[in-house]
Amino acid sequence: MRNPNKIKIIIYFLIVFCSVFFVINNLFANDLIWILNPSNNHYYAVTAEMSWSDAETLANSYGGHLVTINNQDENDWLISAFGSLISYWIGLSDIGQEGVWVWSSGETPTFDNWCQGEPNDCCSDDIQGEENGVAMNECGGIGWNDLPDLHAHYAIIEVSRNIEATIDVDPDTVNLKSKGKYITCYIELPEGFTAEDIVIETVKLSVNENEIEAELFPTGLNDYNDNNITDLMVKFNRENFYSVVDIPVAEIMVSGDLITGESFQGTDTVLVIEKGNEHYSEDHGSIVY
Repeated sequence: MRNPNKIKIIIYFLIVFCSVFFVINNLFANDLIWILNPSNNHYYAVTAEMSWSDAETLANSYGGHLVTINNQDENDWLISAFGSLISYWIGLSDIGQEGVWVWSSGETPTFDNWCQGEPNDCCSDDIQGEENGVAMNECGGIGWNDLPDLHAHYAIIEVSRNIEATIDVDPDTVNLKSKGKYITCYIELPEGFTAEDIVIETVKLSVNENEIEAELFPTGLNDYNDNNITDLMVKFNRENFYSVVDIPVAEIMVSGDLITGESFQGTDTVLVIEKGNEHYSEDHGSIVY
């Protein structure tokens, strides 16, 4: 006669085993561990083993691409972050045109780290595909190699967490003769983010390669343009602004960080005049004095 308690125990452990297997399988299939590179504020993660094209498609689903490596420092950082013992797909390929190596991110190739004698397109076949994909940590962990793009490799995804913000600088026309104290800026973030998460201490205005930090007070949170989206209002010292802008137009970028780890940036254009001087702007469509 079978022991019913023993059967229950067996069933229990089978259920536990299947549940654990499902969780672990789901974890490695879908959840990636992201690492921040503080030098460029981009995030990186390693995928499961898959083809080059599948890895790039997965990267696209996260809003990124397979990793682009622009210099030796970036190459070294990746090795320090992910090690040199495992070969990883990177974003370089000649899938579009044989022998023309391009980054999937669209960035212009300015650096390479090929192993000696590579790329050589030596081992293409109908099963593994042509040697159109590139992996790092090849040749004993020292360089890049072109490999059949259907071959299953781990891959490194790169995602820029820079959010494109809507920036409105007030006033639209700045008179260098004005004695006002501040330049005001309204920052609006896209859907999925909130201006309440912006860290005031990180907000800065950039113009002509000069940076001006936002004043810590006064600030405000409100729907300043009546579009049902909360904006952050910050102010910048007007005298500091005057010292770095040129007549007649200033291209301004405002950037900063969120408490959730992302960064934002956005741009606006303002006219710069001195009272009594006449300038014309096609963008603003008027003559101002």
